Amino acid sequence: MFTTEGIVAVSDTLTKKIISAYPELFDDALGTVLVPEPLTITTLGPIPIIAEYFLDGSSVGMADEDLLFEKILVNDIDAFLVRHYNGATGTIGRDDCYLEIFSSLDLSAELGLVEGSKVSISLYREQWWGGSQVEF
Repeated sequence: MFTTEGIVAVSDTLTKKIISAYPELFDDALGTVLVPEPLTITTLGPIPIIAEYFLDGSSVGMADEDLLFEKILVNDIDAFLVRHYNGATGTIGRDDCYLEIFSSLDLSAELGLVEGSKVSISLYREQWWGGSQVEF
């Protein structure tokens, strides 16, 4: 397991709107209903996603982008790192230092997080492919 830290940032994301509009698709794909309240985290180094789950973007009205999911822990609570992915160009929708995280819980409320709070992010892998581990 690889663990690093991040800082909570404020963001209103497209993914939040998609999860709100299509909760049953995410339940089918991930086996859990996601709360459409993202926890947006910034890290000092890039953390490329290793997709464990895939949702075809055309099923949620995004013909040019798919959604990739990786299971993670945020302060030891189960969550998913979510990335938009354009298969035609091979690009992701956001920088690898900017993480959109969703869970079956409202993580901000559950953990008492506000903008600027530090969080622990644990990924089920040995490294992060961005150099040495960075801590705040």
